Amino acid sequence: YINGNLVQNSDKYIITRTKASHSLIIKRVTSAFKEAEVKFVTKDIESIGRVTLKDEVATFVNESAPGISVNLHEKFELVCEVSSATEAVLWRKGKKDIKPDQRVTFSVQGKQRKLIVQNAIKEDEGVYSCESKDDRLTFQVEVKEPTEVFFDKEKVQKEIRAILSENAFLSCEVAQPTMEARWFKDGKLITPSKKFKIETEGKSRWLIIRQIDRKDGGQYTCEADSQKLAFKVIVTDREVEEIFVNQKKVQKDIKTVASENVSLSCEVAQTKTDVKWYKDGKLITDTKKFKIEEQGTSRCLVVQQVE
Repeated sequence: YINGNLVQNSDKYIITRTKASHSLIIKRVTSAFKEAEVKFVTKDIESIGRVTLKDEVATFVNESAPGISVNLHEKFELVCEVSSATEAVLWRKGKKDIKPDQRVTFSVQGKQRKLIVQNAIKEDEGVYSCESKDDRLTFQVEVKEPTEVFFDKEKVQKEIRAILSENAFLSCEVAQPTMEARWFKDGKLITPSKKFKIETEGKSRWLIIRQIDRKDGGQYTCEADSQKLAFKVIVTDREVEEIFVNQKKVQKDIKTVASENVSLSCEVAQTKTDVKWYKDGKLITDTKKFKIEEQGTSRCLVVQQVE
């Protein structure tokens, strides 16, 4: 018994016994054991002693953690438990003290001390320590990067032909919903304004150029985690863009029943005109789900067994 509490084999204690010998090993002695009463009881024998601590004692109840792995942009927590609820600790990364900010916070709950880091970045990787006056715990943190920042970038429509005075839409999809994406035009950062609207929905990232004019043409890039996806916007007059004919007769709002096939069709001005089909900004290729047909100036997309 320690201070009247029954002790059993655990991650804190080791109890051994031979024919005439019994021993109790306390794996990690903290200041909480100072002057603790230790009682040994067996049949008619009872023995009592007290724990005397030397100057150097362990402040922390838990032990140093092995490698901790976290994904880029995820939250991670480092936790240590002190022997006294009033014990103060210092968090450090390498040899530098850690200070709280918008991403980094400290938490104190009873004897538990936490370092909480939101939206992990690559620079968060390294050796952390939780330090008291007499003890120190270390944590090795690894921040893993996703293999690709942009999802299905081969299918993204990268060349956008925009008609003068109309809106143009640039879109892409990132690997993680929490990823921050920034848009640039000719190397200059784009911020939301009357001209530009930036939208985020799940993993999708959109840039909308309102009422496009000649000067809006050029090179655009979407940048996330140091990776870039390039777009080219070409501005043309409406007369030049009359590639499709009989546009007013085209059925643009199509209602269908689940499990049936649905056809989307249009007509081009020239039989040799090549067209591409997209869904939510992603290029559609000929598959079991999608069938692409051409006949004369007619162009048709058949969606098999709609769901």
